[in-house]
Amino acid sequence: MAASAYSACSKIAVLNNVNRHLLKPVTSSVNSTTMRTNMFWSPDRKGGYDPHTPQATTLEKLKLGFSMLGSEFKLLAKEVKSGFKADTDPMYMDSFFMAPYSEHGSYKVVWKFRGNEDIEKFIVTSDQDHGEGYSEALFSVSKENRGLFHGRLDTRVPKDGKISNAGYCNIRSQKNYKSFKRESPHAWHNYTHLVIRCRGDGRPYLINMDTKCNLDVIWHDQYNFTLYTRGGPYWQTSKIPFSKFFLTTKGRIQDKQNAIELGNISTVSITQADRQTGPFALEIDYIAVIRDVHHKEEFWWEMYEGKAEMMY
Repeated sequence: MAASAYSACSKIAVLNNVNRHLLKPVTSSVNSTTMRTNMFWSPDRKGGYDPHTPQATTLEKLKLGFSMLGSEFKLLAKEVKSGFKADTDPMYMDSFFMAPYSEHGSYKVVWKFRGNEDIEKFIVTSDQDHGEGYSEALFSVSKENRGLFHGRLDTRVPKDGKISNAGYCNIRSQKNYKSFKRESPHAWHNYTHLVIRCRGDGRPYLINMDTKCNLDVIWHDQYNFTLYTRGGPYWQTSKIPFSKFFLTTKGRIQDKQNAIELGNISTVSITQADRQTGPFALEIDYIAVIRDVHHKEEFWWEMYEGKAEMMY
């Protein structure tokens, strides 16, 4: 009983420490323009960020839709063929009907950065893009022909009377789509770990995973884990259990935690927001997933189910 209580307290202490030292800039208003009273619900999936994209007329939408019919039907035909192949070959389950087949040690490279074509699969943003800071970020090809996330973090706060914290840069994978623009999330529920081979600058980075969701109350739910880089000229391979990712909403760690839905991963992103003004650089070789049958842990963080007064 005492050992169990000690384990629970230690996990709470670790989570609070992460929140205090690393997630503080993420939890600030720099990542959300919504009022604090609306932190649990937002009428906008973008959280208040309006790109001011001009709206197309009905006629323009019809023309665009008809022009895309041919390519969309071709994609649909490929999906159907993939489904039939999965039905006849149990070792081939990489379709919209079934999850990818995986045994112990199964390894799937999701993103391998070897040129501009791979770099363009990610979107780069910073606080400067939204007029909320002065940070700059780029995602380009390095001298070693790898992906290089670099720039300059700037914690200066704009003097507009609205922003109280600044300083973040981010790269985020683009969503996958099937035919007729149907979102196709990553199906990773047969895998246990996220693997990233990188070469950093000694600064911590935040790895984020979003899930596909249609309910507005969970639009801004996200799962996070800290990536600590060693710095120096040597590469490091970090193997992170999915069970270690913890739930946040608009950057705020939630009291009630739950494991991530691995069959419904929409995007993966990497954030630099450690509140240290200066240049940063993270060179990435690849991002992969792996299955370890010896990893039995479903969720590392405590999940409270008792009455509220039991927590005090």
